[in-house]
Amino acid sequence: MAWILWGVVGLFLSSTANAEIVGTGTGVGAVISRPSGVAISHKHAATAYVQGFAGWDMQSAMVNFKVDHIWTIGQPLLPPINGIALPFYAGIGGCAMTHLDGLSETIVAGRLPIGVLVSPINKPVEVYVEIAPELALIPATQTTLTGAFGVRFYPF
Repeated sequence: MAWILWGVVGLFLSSTANAEIVGTGTGVGAVISRPSGVAISHKHAATAYVQGFAGWDMQSAMVNFKVDHIWTIGQPLLPPINGIALPFYAGIGGCAMTHLDGLSETIVAGRLPIGVLVSPINKPVEVYVEIAPELALIPATQTTLTGAFGVRFYPF
């Protein structure tokens, strides 16, 4: 199963990226996930950027950090409608999660985020929805599927 996901991501990354990207430079925002938190991204090319996430859940004393390199893929899902583009994206990254109670082990995993952006043309904001299969490597191998809904604003 994992080799299929790697193959699909490789195919997407080797395609020509022509999606319309809104916002440039560094963006900040919020993510609703497990746990929810803050997001930051830096677009270093027209179709590539680095995104990071820091989340916390004080009820279960958990913190989670994620960093991904993302590429927008091909044409938007649909032509821009009423000034809104919908490009796909995919990437590769890693994450670490630990519980602050000292009773649980720290987990380190690789991840393959895949999602779609909702990007208003000429507006410094984007909304995104993503899923990401994750493969924990430390302390033991285990697979999970995570999801996120977020918004980023590009004031810089």
